[in-house]
Amino acid sequence: MREIIDLYGITKDLLSGHDEYALGVTAPNSSLKDIRETIGKIVPVNCGHPLIRIGGTGDGAYLIPADLSDVEACFSPGVNNFKDFEDHLAQRYGIKAFMCDYSSDLHHLRTPLIKDMQFFEKKWLDIAPVVEYLCVLSTHDELPKDTASLHR
Repeated sequence: MREIIDLYGITKDLLSGHDEYALGVTAPNSSLKDIRETIGKIVPVNCGHPLIRIGGTGDGAYLIPADLSDVEACFSPGVNNFKDFEDHLAQRYGIKAFMCDYSSDLHHLRTPLIKDMQFFEKKWLDIAPVVEYLCVLSTHDELPKDTASLHR
């Protein structure tokens, strides 16, 4: 098991105070081959571009490829009450954001919507067309009409 931890760069900081079983890194009935295959599915893959951090330093920030020149919009289900990622995209890169979260409201967002760049719906995202849900299959048709370039 030490080989798996070393191979995939699990650091001592991550393991501090925990053994491998407590972290779920291994299970009594798992073979080394099964564990390698599972970890291999979640190891980052080089996308050919350097990664940039968008949205601050905490929760809600993401590492994404530095290749945003043709990106017109971001769809963000589940923004909670903060939209640092979407604010960063709009302010720095001119990328529109379509956000939804039934657990939040416009007046609960930490920052106001950026006019003509950010759109918010108090809905969950689902595959079913129900009143309090945005249907994944019809979301494209529910975009604001001033976003014509996104209607393809």
